[in-house]
Amino acid sequence: MNFRDAEIPDINLFGSLLGFAKLDWCVLSDANLSHAILLGADLSQVDLFHADLTWSLLRDATLRGAELTRANLTDAILTNADLTNADLTSADLTSADLTSAYLKGADLTRANLTNAKVTVEQLRQAKSLKGAKGLPEELQPLAEE
Repeated sequence: MNFRDAEIPDINLFGSLLGFAKLDWCVLSDANLSHAILLGADLSQVDLFHADLTWSLLRDATLRGAELTRANLTDAILTNADLTNADLTSADLTSADLTSAYLKGADLTRANLTNAKVTVEQLRQAKSLKGAKGLPEELQPLAEE
């Protein structure tokens, strides 16, 4: 499926099968993608502001430069996902699986990483961790604003 450049805010895609879909440059702000299968999908530069991605499968997905401010990624599976330069400001990543995800240049300002599966090494690649919650103790100084 190719939805490149589509503008479909507020869409309900709960549980949709969108594996390997081309969604780059789409506007999906406030969308419901909870429980969606986005395995290997191209979400580069996508606008997912305030989107619901709880329990979604984003393994091997490309989210380079994606707008994920205030997105809910609780319990999302983001293993091997590319979040290079993604904006995750105030995103909820509670219990998300970020195993081997690329976070270089990602903005995690005020993000909630409580119980997220992520390493210190991955988090050190982020652009900002200011105000982030749930960080390992050794990274707490980076969260201080």
